[in-house]
Amino acid sequence: MTMTTSRTRILLTALLLAIFATATACGEDEADGPSSPTIVDVDVVAQKIVSAPGAGTVGDQALDVTDPADLRGWSKALPAPVRQQVRQAAQAMQVPEGRHLYAQVVRVGCETAPSIEIDGGTGKNSAVRFVAPTEAPNIDCITALTSVALVVL
Repeated sequence: MTMTTSRTRILLTALLLAIFATATACGEDEADGPSSPTIVDVDVVAQKIVSAPGAGTVGDQALDVTDPADLRGWSKALPAPVRQQVRQAAQAMQVPEGRHLYAQVVRVGCETAPSIEIDGGTGKNSAVRFVAPTEAPNIDCITALTSVALVVL
């Protein structure tokens, strides 16, 4: 077999694999849903992001903490400086009749979360999640900051 024939076979094999990969990728079922969260447009009454030194754990879902007892129970797991600031900020927020105050740890890192987006529905039994932008990579920090989003929906 000559060198030209071997190269031709390799090129044809690569071309056939590329065509096959393209053909099988087309026509994906859209019923599977998007791979990223669905950001919803909701009526946000008030929003505040509180940060303080202390390591926490990023939450996977926002919790309804409209009831002061729920806020106290939820915030017990937060580091003391964060807990104090969250409770003070929540008490200062006005929650109109028929609305709910949600809280979630949205970032633990070197920087305060600058903003959030809301993923999910609203209402007492709906799953709501706040999504904070990703922190810049390769930042060295002396102490971690825990950012908590408080949102009235």
